[in-house]
Amino acid sequence: MAKRFFAVSALLVLFGVLAVVVGSLVSVHRISNYARLVAVEVAVFSDVQCTRPVVNISWGLLSPGESKNFSCWMRSTSNVPVVVSMTVSNWVPLNISSWISVCWGCEGLMLYPGEVISVAFSLEVDSAIPYGFRDFTFDILVCGSG
Repeated sequence: MAKRFFAVSALLVLFGVLAVVVGSLVSVHRISNYARLVAVEVAVFSDVQCTRPVVNISWGLLSPGESKNFSCWMRSTSNVPVVVSMTVSNWVPLNISSWISVCWGCEGLMLYPGEVISVAFSLEVDSAIPYGFRDFTFDILVCGSG
């Protein structure tokens, strides 16, 4: 779309130059355009006022069979209703994801523009996790679609 606009603009300039050279009159009518794109976005914060974004979660020391929760707030920064979902990725070490699970209670929930809700992420370590795993990392991706 942008290429077409620039091509048309260049053509109009060329016609204007030719008109001056040939001595003809050319009239150009410019039509400005404005549109608002759909923004499908959500953000996660550590406070209900939504001023401190959550950039990492430290789950601390965990034992086999243990689970921990992390409470925070999610705000729709979208301008349309969005359905939220969560995925977990980038496990290090890769195979630890067989013994660690992460969940939340918001899967498939619809959020409206500006809406803020309480969220609790839950991490659980399988009691049968093999000896030898010590530290691990992963990413939680909170997505909004609409």
